[in-house]
This record gives sequence, C-alpha cells and structure tokens, in this order.
Amino acid sequence: MLQQLLERLGIHNYESLTAEEKKTYEEWGRILVSPNVSVDDVKKLLEKENSRANEELRKFDIPKDRLIFYQALAHLTGALTLFIDTPAAQREALRAHLKQTFKVEI
Repeated sequence: MLQQLLERLGIHNYESLTAEEKKTYEEWGRILVSPNVSVDDVKKLLEKENSRANEELRKFDIPKDRLIFYQALAHLTGALTLFIDTPAAQREALRAHLKQTFKVEI
C-alpha cells in the first residue's frame, strides 16, 4: 500500500527519500500492520492496574487523596473485568445446567 503511494508520488526508490521521510514512511508502515487491541489485551491491562491499585492500598502511610484514587481504580478495574467476563461465565453456567438437566452438551 505504501509502495503504491510512493509510486503515485513519482518516487520509485525508497533510498531516494530523506531521513525524515524514511522515518515517516516506516512509522506509517508500523501503524498499518499493527494489530487491533483485543479483549484479552484489555483484560491483561485491567488485571495489572487492579494489582497495582491493591498494592498501593496495602500501604499504611498513603495520603487520603491517593487512597481515594486507588480505591476508585480498584473498584473500576474490578467492575470492568466483571463486565467483560460475565457473558462467558453465563454461557458456561447455562451449558453446565443444560448438561446436568437435559444431558445435552452444547
């Protein structure tokens, strides 16, 4: 895609670009091939932030404003994790119920 852009601009050789142009070209290339953030990526971030918040909350000499911040962070990351995990947990609970009640595996 970027090669097509260069050709449309009349540039047929990457080496003819200036250092700044090469840097921009490479950055555009990285952006175009970078993967989207997945739900698992978000869950990992939430888990790390929740752990960090809980570590801070275990400290004895934490100022009140930081205490409030980390309490809110722990609550929010926990709530978001629950929000993400609930559909999967509900599906598993329903599957277990159907298997136990009707001897059907879905």
